[in-house]
Amino acid sequence: MENKSLLGGKLLFSLREVSKLTGLSLRTTAKLIASRELDSIRVGRRRLVPYSELELFAKKDHSTVESKSVHQKKVSR
Repeated sequence: MENKSLLGGKLLFSLREVSKLTGLSLRTTAKLIASRELDSIRVGRRRLVPYSELELFAKKDHSTVESKSVHQKKVSR
């Protein structure tokens, strides 16, 4: 919780703020929320990410898996 003081004690962050904090693009942040890899809440028209979810996201393993289509050969019919 020491890091929380660095963030001004905020509990909820906008997508733009999440992007800045994580170093990810706004588009990537939106995709993570859409795919439910990063949980968020809706308040009115705004989509906000709780601080606790940012902590959980940062601790997760985010190893990438290469697409199978990259390794498949084209089969002509």
